[in-house]
Amino acid sequence: NGIDENCNGDEDDDNGECPNVGDVRLANGATDAEGRVEIYYEGQWGTVCHDFWSLADANVVCRQLGFEGAEIAVRAQPDENGDPVPPFGPGDEDMPIWLDNLLCNGDEPNLLECEGSEPGFHNCSHDEDAGVICIDGPPPPLDTDEDGVPDDDDNCVDVFNDDQADLDDDGIGDACDFDADGDLADVEVD
Repeated sequence: NGIDENCNGDEDDDNGECPNVGDVRLANGATDAEGRVEIYYEGQWGTVCHDFWSLADANVVCRQLGFEGAEIAVRAQPDENGDPVPPFGPGDEDMPIWLDNLLCNGDEPNLLECEGSEPGFHNCSHDEDAGVICIDGPPPPLDTDEDGVPDDDDNCVDVFNDDQADLDDDGIGDACDFDADGDLADVEVD
């Protein structure tokens, strides 16, 4: 079932492994990068209905799990009788369906931040549980100063000085250290 007996929903268990509200996990996938989407809310795990399920919704899940994004937003497919069959299987019968009719734009920190029905309100059965196949790789490194160099490898700083070269075309001069030592260059500003 979806109830986490070791957690009360507000505090960590003895191992510090209790999920936070809005955390997601993938179930029944062949790899860690795919599966039925489950979200933690009100002290228990539940599923997400596939109504309006899109790649933007799936991207929120995959990025939250540390992947670059989603490759496929998986919806239940009809069987020979037209009944929906979720590719990663249905959630447990006693597991709640927490979310339905999501309309994420793709950059939300978690599914609870997306537009859609209030948690717990849905018109679905577990035969309509949503899934994802994530791009199996780490997310791209951040480049907060948009100079084309990931922050972890970035040895440039913006310098507010008209005489400094603007290497990243952001309208602000840059001072960079391209030495092998990796230390940021000393910068003199008049």
